[in-house]
Amino acid sequence: MIERGTVAAVRPGEADVIMQPGPECADCGSCSQAAGGSRLLEGVEDPFGVRVGDCVEVETPAAARRHAQRTVFVAPVIAVIGGYLAGFLLGSALGIAPDTTGALTGLVCGGLALATVRNQGRTRRGARRYPVHIRAIIAAAERPVDGVVRAFGDTPDQGGYRR
Repeated sequence: MIERGTVAAVRPGEADVIMQPGPECADCGSCSQAAGGSRLLEGVEDPFGVRVGDCVEVETPAAARRHAQRTVFVAPVIAVIGGYLAGFLLGSALGIAPDTTGALTGLVCGGLALATVRNQGRTRRGARRYPVHIRAIIAAAERPVDGVVRAFGDTPDQGGYRR
């Protein structure tokens, strides 16, 4: 999937990009909510050395999207069902209400699975296998040219240079 966005922050080798929401955004879930209702994609590989304000194309591999959907949706559901079954069997063996024990154990296991998925997102282990990267710089932000800051598209005869 290829989308456009504006670079919001830069670190060595990576950038945070404010994405322009498209029709695929409702299904993806890769971006986090940023100020003003916009979407922020953090830690995007930067092979070009972008700067804050650059308009860029970001490519997300389809395999990354499928992996994220499996991790976020399937793992917690399996944990809840497995936890319920384990709690039900434990409650039956101990003579405690099996449904209550199963429900509580299922909720605890589901919560632990969600916490694990969230922690994996923070450590970005999957990012090395499925790198989201900047594919191209569409429009450069204001950059110094011969000591003068020039806005993209300005020409000297229009008086567009700013000091």
